[in-house]
Amino acid sequence: MLGFGLSRWFVGNVVDYGRVYSEGWGDFTTNDFKEITGQDAHSFKQFASDFAPAFGGSPVAARA
Repeated sequence: MLGFGLSRWFVGNVVDYGRVYSEGWGDFTTNDFKEITGQDAHSFKQFASDFAPAFGGSPVAARA
């Protein structure tokens, strides 16, 4: 990334975020969506399946 002209500060942050996420730092969910909307949240997999036709694909059955 440095070779492409990105700053050391930026590259350091990208590396730090990659490290902490790979260690599970971002591996959590909240119930914020349901509290705000009153509706259950859907997984990204379900969203992608439901809206695949809008993106030029075909729907697929969501897998567990």
